[in-house]
Amino acid sequence: MKRDMELIRELLIIIESQEDDRKELILPSTMDRNKVVYHLKILEQANYVTNKIHYADNLPMWIYSSITWGTVKNF
Repeated sequence: MKRDMELIRELLIIIESQEDDRKELILPSTMDRNKVVYHLKILEQANYVTNKIHYADNLPMWIYSSITWGTVKNF
């Protein structure tokens, strides 16, 4: 899958705007959840976020994500 830098930007903004990272990430219905999960995984590999992703019927159903201190350090 090709990296979508605009999606990455949108995801970081959504994650940052969360009031409580213990709640499921609220994503626009227009976002492809499989594409979102792929991009969250590469953000986690870069130490920008931590994720908890739960699957049902092989689809990402519940997505939890929070920004790490690595985000601040890398800028």
